[in-house]
Amino acid sequence: MSKTDSIQIPKSSESIEKVYRISAKLSSSLDLDKILQVLSESLLDLTGFDICNIFLPDPDNGEYLLNVFASDKEQYFAKERVFLKNTNHLKEVFESKKIMFYCGLERNKIKPRLLKYFRKYDITCSVHIPIAFPRKKQLGKSDIKGCIILDKRKSACNIYSKELNKNILMITNLAAIAINNFLLHEAFKNQRNRWYAIFEDTTDGIVIVDNELKINNANRAFKKMVDLEAKEAIGKDVGKLFENDNQYDVILKNLKDGFEGETIPSIKREVILKTKLDTLPASLRISFIKSTENYPRAILSFEDISKEKELEHNKDDFVSIVSHELRTPITVTRGYLSLLERKEFGELNDKQARFLTKTINSADKVASLLEGILEANRLSLGKIKLKLEPVNLVNIVKTVILDLNSLFKERNIKVDMKEKKIPKVCADEIRLYQIIYNILDNARKYSSKNSRINIGFQVKGNRVLLTVEDHGVGMSFLEKRNIFRRFTRTENALSNEAGGFGLGLYIVKSLVVSHKGKIWVESEKDKGTKVNVLLNQYE
Repeated sequence: MSKTDSIQIPKSSESIEKVYRISAKLSSSLDLDKILQVLSESLLDLTGFDICNIFLPDPDNGEYLLNVFASDKEQYFAKERVFLKNTNHLKEVFESKKIMFYCGLERNKIKPRLLKYFRKYDITCSVHIPIAFPRKKQLGKSDIKGCIILDKRKSACNIYSKELNKNILMITNLAAIAINNFLLHEAFKNQRNRWYAIFEDTTDGIVIVDNELKINNANRAFKKMVDLEAKEAIGKDVGKLFENDNQYDVILKNLKDGFEGETIPSIKREVILKTKLDTLPASLRISFIKSTENYPRAILSFEDISKEKELEHNKDDFVSIVSHELRTPITVTRGYLSLLERKEFGELNDKQARFLTKTINSADKVASLLEGILEANRLSLGKIKLKLEPVNLVNIVKTVILDLNSLFKERNIKVDMKEKKIPKVCADEIRLYQIIYNILDNARKYSSKNSRINIGFQVKGNRVLLTVEDHGVGMSFLEKRNIFRRFTRTENALSNEAGGFGLGLYIVKSLVVSHKGKIWVESEKDKGTKVNVLLNQYE
């Protein structure tokens, strides 16, 4: 073997300097073609080989992309897709996880499939180098997913030194990191593009707010919804979007709690948005994103509900008109029935008296239904005015228990109230009585005979929590979700016995919300229900 045909091994200091320069080139680029070109040129220059074949996996379909470079050209001259079934000659490298050296002069040691490859392309030496990519979730671990094949044609070569072997591995590992960075960058770009497409193309209006409550971005749907240009929205105080200042105070508190709290809530509420010429009712959902750089964002998603509100308003008007029109004849009918009951037109026999009692009860039920519908309608339109004052919640509960005492005795239901000294609440006394009466009467209706109702009080910061827990039929998840809707009743034997029109808890929730309070239920089928009412202390 002549000296000109052998691989020249660089000196140690020169080798380190070369690897350093190569490292700088590889780490400075996120262009895959450039990374592969630097890798191939470096390896060909370092080894003196003629051809560099780089096999990289295609994450989309499991095939391999083959990039071929030649020592006498500045750029690669081939790029093609290689199917898995045609990559059997790579298996040995993947399995061994180390550099494999093949010399054409030692043909008796070369496997038949590689010997065929050598003969076809007139190759005298070939080096197969595995490319190890870092695992996504396991630090310090790697998988062999790619391969570099260096080929030398015609002239012979000598065996590698340990130093050259080490430098090849070092360059390959640096390239693997650079390729992995490129793949991560591409994945990030694709994810960002997908997110941006969703952000811009969704029919809901979306606004992104920073922790200083300034608008960072808004999509097309939102700009169209409120008739804003992009430059008018960006950097604007989010409070300027809302018509009602009191409404914004609640949203502001939700945003601050979300930005400061460890547990990030998801909030949904109805709001009124300002537009250039008018206002727009919308359903608002707030969610929070915490970034690794501790630079949080809130996503405000607005759904236009103006059509739903218009339909609801028309329905409320219709119900109100019909209820008013029916109330007059019912009142007149009830008046005549009262005259008969007082025997103003003479004595009634037993059968007539029985039928009269049933007719009066039916008329009273219809009158009660109409009053409930009108009450619910007034609440939905915000026509009920509250007289807020300091109210003793415990005394109101005692009064309701006393008023319902005879009904509790009918079913032999015990009421256990854990009396406790608590601050007075800010409430309308008459409406608060109505709230508690409805809750306790419901607990009575849906409790089994000989059971118990527990009433408790707790101070929660500047609020007072009232809990009413029965041990009755309970509710399913679906029933619990719909319990505060109008004309909603649970389906069970006790509900059929209890009667009612499904308006009570709707009215209760509307009154609690009008007090700036909160109401929710906890329930399990066949085990009972617990109603929680949170009211503000009087300050």
